Amino acid sequence: RTLALTARAEGRPDAAERMLRQAAEAGDAESMWELGRLVEHRRGMPEAEPWFRMAADHGHTVAKRLFRPGGALHRDGAGPTG
Repeated sequence: RTLALTARAEGRPDAAERMLRQAAEAGDAESMWELGRLVEHRRGMPEAEPWFRMAADHGHTVAKRLFRPGGALHRDGAGPTG
């Protein structure tokens, strides 16, 4: 994950995404979160949401907040995916 974040900071988003995806698919919740952030920035929330949801499902505290009532991605009609 550290190499991926370095790649992102150096302006190599394709490399960062590739590395984060590998770590996320191996079950790393923080990488799922960071991949969601990168994908959201590059392609928008619809493509990022599954990564945020996986991060939440794997116990990522901040990601879990997005999906609770009142959170930005809670499907109560108030958020962008509602």
